[in-house]
Amino acid sequence: MALALAVIATPVAVALTATAASAQEAAIEKAASLATAGAVPGRVPFDYKGALTPTVEIDLGPGMLADAGGLIQAVLVGAAEELQAATGSGGELAQAAAQAAAIQEDVRGIIETVQGAVHEVRVRIFADLDETQMAECTQLVDHYRQAVQTEDWDDTIRVRDRQAQVDICLLRSEGSVQGVFVVAQEGNDVVLVNVTGDVSPDRLREVSRLAIRLGLRFGLQQQLEEVFRRLPR
Repeated sequence: MALALAVIATPVAVALTATAASAQEAAIEKAASLATAGAVPGRVPFDYKGALTPTVEIDLGPGMLADAGGLIQAVLVGAAEELQAATGSGGELAQAAAQAAAIQEDVRGIIETVQGAVHEVRVRIFADLDETQMAECTQLVDHYRQAVQTEDWDDTIRVRDRQAQVDICLLRSEGSVQGVFVVAQEGNDVVLVNVTGDVSPDRLREVSRLAIRLGLRFGLQQQLEEVFRRLPR
């Protein structure tokens, strides 16, 4: 379940971080200035030197995030229109159309809320590892966990069950979140996600509210309750 949620969350994260066309140039300029000045705050280099290589690599900068956000919105609009066109066939389809429209509106709200706030999204997926690869993958995961522990990262959320575990770390600076690093492992699959940006607490609260509402729409109430139960108090 942890890996499935992480993989599903990747395109959603792209939607969350997409910028509108009017904000795209500013985001690109800001990312360029950060790169010129040195290391991008919140960026965790995928620099593990072992033999293990990712099954899937995703690297999205500001321009790609804007394009992805537009594509995701277009897909949602198309799905909602198709469902709405079929409402004459019965109440269940009408309900499905209303649900699709509500999801579309929530995603649009998330995109607008984080407009221009996220600079890049980077994902590494290691899938279907054998026993030898899993042994090395344990070293890989430890490498990145130690990397964030040596910096000013907060180990914010940890979720554990029999076969899966998820760690979420945040890098905070001057009241905003500049980096997110996620390690998700389930069975013989591992996912690493690194997001950089400059997200204020107000934006985080609004995105969290909309993301939780989306999760409830997709029937993830039990998983959300588990996450909040494990939050530090």
